Amino acid sequence: MSGQPSVTELLQRNERLSAWYRPQKYFAELNTPNKPKILIEALSFRNVGGKVDSIINDLVSLDFMLNFEHVIVIHHTDCALLHFTADNVRQKLQQQLPELTKTEVDSLALPDFSELEESVREDVRTLKNYKFLRQGLKDGVLGFVYDVKSGLLKKIE
Repeated sequence: MSGQPSVTELLQRNERLSAWYRPQKYFAELNTPNKPKILIEALSFRNVGGKVDSIINDLVSLDFMLNFEHVIVIHHTDCALLHFTADNVRQKLQQQLPELTKTEVDSLALPDFSELEESVREDVRTLKNYKFLRQGLKDGVLGFVYDVKSGLLKKIE
């Protein structure tokens, strides 16, 4: 895609950022009796389609350390996944990587949905039914759709 920065540009941006960057304290530095209750205000996972399947194990690991109160699933309007399907991706992969068998390509777990609000409900159900997530966190799972045109969040029941 044109308009994307080159690696050189990204490295230059990083160098400029480092001039004013001040690191946060990390876990080893916080291992004291005065450890703050809140290490971070919010943690965001961003991925294709906002689907929880690809990040759910990371969430369990981080919850062990940070003891989250809520998981907020947010999908957005005009999501790219509403414009193509997992089968479209598999077909393209088969063309680009002809050495792969159809069985191999079909085995690739890809996010896929056609109805935004139902996708949020599905992810909320996935989290609430995940056996490795503690009950207190399951109780704090919420779902929303973010409207990219208005900037508003809509709670999905």
